[in-house]
Amino acid sequence: TDILKAYSIKAHGGDGKVIGQGLINDTWMIEDTSGNAFILQRVNHSVFKKPHIIDQNLRLLQVFLNKERPEYVFTSPISNTCGETLTEVEGNFYRMFHFVPDSHCFDTVQHSELAYEAAKQFGE
Repeated sequence: TDILKAYSIKAHGGDGKVIGQGLINDTWMIEDTSGNAFILQRVNHSVFKKPHIIDQNLRLLQVFLNKERPEYVFTSPISNTCGETLTEVEGNFYRMFHFVPDSHCFDTVQHSELAYEAAKQFGE
């Protein structure tokens, strides 16, 4: 597809595996022909009216964390072949991340402890 070409990724086995239920954004795990795994996310621009501002904020956060908290694990967006971290294809906005092995995606929170840990990470 055009979006994978924008990142020079040759997908192995089709269009990828849907991750989560897509309550806001649509998310897929993509594996390339070398066995590397990526997360591709289509940003819902009906909800996020200015996706470029979200992208800019992510880049600012990355710079801050690299400087102030280099030990913090932060999944930074991957740049496309034009050096941009937000890619527009046919009116949709996409971003790509390296897949984090053993990570989990929660659509709903079943226990207060999980909600606490999620809030704690946002507070970090």
